[in-house]
Amino acid sequence: MEDQTKLDPELAQLVSYRDVDRQKLAVSQMTVQRFREVIQHLRLILHKSDDFSIKDKIALFFYEFGDDSLVDDLIEEIRKEENQGHYGTLIFACSAFDCSEYLRLFADRVIAENYEVAMSALDVIENMKKGFDENELQSVLESLRNKTKDESIERKENIEDAILYLMKFVE
Repeated sequence: MEDQTKLDPELAQLVSYRDVDRQKLAVSQMTVQRFREVIQHLRLILHKSDDFSIKDKIALFFYEFGDDSLVDDLIEEIRKEENQGHYGTLIFACSAFDCSEYLRLFADRVIAENYEVAMSALDVIENMKKGFDENELQSVLESLRNKTKDESIERKENIEDAILYLMKFVE
């Protein structure tokens, strides 16, 4: 039985290209059906693999070639307890999509994470385009404002940037 958590040689080569132009060329030579199959297989591997380097490669591939239908897959992986401390690239990949319905998740990452993860989470927030539930937006803004008052917070400018961006959505 084939190991569903490993990349077959073709997919391994595709997601391992360091040059996005080479990836684009390879993808452009696929049929639409084959591309859909590749995405489905990568989704499966993303969820089943324990190898963080594979998850990172798949996330970067989704960043370049995915669409909003992949957001839930990335969010599911970010929320998994076993991925804590290893989800920076997953968060970065989300910046390619509109993750408006996950405002709280990314606002919490701006507050609580290391610099790179916080910056990626801020990028995700700044790429949100849809309106927000007014109560959720106000709750997030209150949490962010409260954190700016905390003297122990090192990256207040990230939090302030998130507040400024989200204020555009306040009616």
